[in-house]
Amino acid sequence: MATAKKHKRSCSECGVGLEPGLTSCPLCGAEQRTPPGSLITEQGTYQAKVRKLRDELRRLRADGAA
Repeated sequence: MATAKKHKRSCSECGVGLEPGLTSCPLCGAEQRTPPGSLITEQGTYQAKVRKLRDELRRLRADGAA
């Protein structure tokens, strides 16, 4: 459970979940402290997820057309 929390960021003021790349909270506007390099890691993880979803969508479209 500790590893899941490590990758999920939340606002230090209101607790709302933050998407990768955000430096301020979209709900309350509080500036978020991010350790050096954390945004790059999150963005890389985000991009990997996007690529995986695109591959899955491509596969599903190909299966539906057959």
